[in-house]
Amino acid sequence: MFRAALVVCSALLLAGCTVTVGATPSLSQETVEQGISDTVLRMVGHRPEAVDCPDPLAAQPGNTARCVLTDGGKRYGVTATVTAVANGGADYRIQVDDQPLENPWFG
Repeated sequence: MFRAALVVCSALLLAGCTVTVGATPSLSQETVEQGISDTVLRMVGHRPEAVDCPDPLAAQPGNTARCVLTDGGKRYGVTATVTAVANGGADYRIQVDDQPLENPWFG
C-alpha cells in the first residue's frame, strides 16, 4: 500500500518550526510528521495510525530525517529528504520502505 512512493511535500519554515538566530532553520518533527500523514492521506485515501519522527529536519537541501509510519498494525520506515529551500519555505520528498520493519522495537 505504501510501496516506495516518492512524493513532494511543502512545509512553511515560518509555521511549526524552530528558527534560531545564527542557526540553520529547521522543520519541527511535528511539521514533518503532519506532512507525511497528509501525503499518505492524498496517496491512499486515509491517514496512517501514527507517524513518529525523532528529531527536527534541518532545512538544507540533501538533509534527511528517518521516521516511522504505523498503519494496519505494521510499522514502515520513512525517509524525508529536503530538496529545496527558498522564500521562507522548504520542499521535501518522502520515501516509504517497501517492507514493514522487522522488529517493532528497533527500526
